Amino acid sequence: MLCLAFVLAGLVLGAYGMHRYNLATLPPIVQEGEGPPNDTAIQSVDVDKTTINTKFVYTVNYAKSVSTRTKEEKIPHALAGLTKEELADFVHGWTIDYFGKDLVSLSRNVDSYSPENYTLSISYEDQSLALYGYDEDGQVYLVRLLDMPLANLEPWDVDELDRGITVFGEEELNRLLENYSS
Repeated sequence: MLCLAFVLAGLVLGAYGMHRYNLATLPPIVQEGEGPPNDTAIQSVDVDKTTINTKFVYTVNYAKSVSTRTKEEKIPHALAGLTKEELADFVHGWTIDYFGKDLVSLSRNVDSYSPENYTLSISYEDQSLALYGYDEDGQVYLVRLLDMPLANLEPWDVDELDRGITVFGEEELNRLLENYSS
């Protein structure tokens, strides 16, 4: 008897629900393989493109100093409006780690020291000690020659300086230079 009451209640509620909706106003169900209703085009998913507000984050990994340098800047205007594939044509030597309309993250590996490193070595051409630095691409350049004749160095110092002594940062550099100036 209780079952019969539930069945009757279901029929009444179902009939009430049918009257609340006009089936003619419901959107048609599109079957797989059929076109969109009323032949309207389906909107495609937007492909991310850079904008003039896109932020670029550049990360350079320096292998010899085991350090990373990151720089953030606004997108160069010439690169605004590009897709990831189009951008790849302009950023040779860089890997696109992340691409979105608000942020693009690029990285590259450099098999050298970072710009924070310095190398003290012997310049036999000038018969003096030479201090070298590194640019952002890891290329070495002469910072300055030191007024320190090679004849004043101990043999073990010459051996070590022949290989070059590389330090990280101004503080370590100042300590190293103090060691060889005294």
